Amino acid sequence: ARVREQARIQLEGRLERRPKYELLLPGPGAPVDPERGLASLPPPSNNDLFLDLEGDPYAFDDGLDYLFGVLEANGTFHAFWSRDEDGEFTLAAERQAFERLMDFIGERLAADPTLHVYHYAPYEPTAMKRLMGRYGTREDEVDSLLRGGVLVDLLRAVRQSLRASVESYSIKKMEQFYGFVRE
Repeated sequence: ARVREQARIQLEGRLERRPKYELLLPGPGAPVDPERGLASLPPPSNNDLFLDLEGDPYAFDDGLDYLFGVLEANGTFHAFWSRDEDGEFTLAAERQAFERLMDFIGERLAADPTLHVYHYAPYEPTAMKRLMGRYGTREDEVDSLLRGGVLVDLLRAVRQSLRASVESYSIKKMEQFYGFVRE
């Protein structure tokens, strides 16, 4: 039924030549499940952070995360690049960028224990675990983020909340629904 309904809305979107979506609401009289969809999102904090990592899986032997980007709720962006003092991307610089990211999040979390770090899809927590293991650093900090429910996957909430006329729920495909225009 889920696959059929997904195919239906994709076809409707193509035929109507416009993006379409439907909210996935509980049936009449059914309770809202606090663990699913938009209801699963935590209360907002003025200090919430939004995290996005960019990487190249073919760099070096095991890939490289070259940019750790954090957007604050107030619109301030912080970029932690995996560049050394000569401007080259290196594994040593990746470690430093990862440590700086974890320290940044840790400082913000110490100042406001109610904040959350939002990300879209499981790449960010997976990368944190991989980098923690690769470099043997910030184990307690990563563990605390994972166990403390600080990391919030927005893709999970989106997929459980709506059905859209796109073939992929990647953030780039979903931009048309919230009016984001790339520059």
